[in-house]
Amino acid sequence: MSRKAEEMVDHSRVPRLIFAVVGVLVAVIGVAGLVLGHGGSLGDTTPTASFIGLQLSPLHSLLLVIFGVVGVLTSFVRQLTAIWAMLQFAVFSGLFCYGVAIPDSLGLNIGDHILHIVVLSISAMCALMVAAPYMGSDRH
Repeated sequence: MSRKAEEMVDHSRVPRLIFAVVGVLVAVIGVAGLVLGHGGSLGDTTPTASFIGLQLSPLHSLLLVIFGVVGVLTSFVRQLTAIWAMLQFAVFSGLFCYGVAIPDSLGLNIGDHILHIVVLSISAMCALMVAAPYMGSDRH
């Protein structure tokens, strides 16, 4: 493959696919929380459902659905994937740090902490993979 052809290869396909899959999984968790926790109002932060070790309130579930759908939608465009990955990294890093620093806050448990650290790790990896071909490209 020539150098010009190598430069034209879209190196962001794999991270975008990963982001789409993670988006679907996060949205499914959110929908499960909404379906299983049908007893509370959407503004309620008290956990009303338990799903694969996560304590989900209606608000938490709704936020997961939104994050999942936006993750899937942004996975179609490289620039949007990079921006969303960085934003998601910041949000989930903050949630993880807050949840670990202040136990029992917002009904977070170990399952939530694991979800947050997994998503922030995947977000960091995807952001770096999308940006890597453009970093240091002026080297000789």
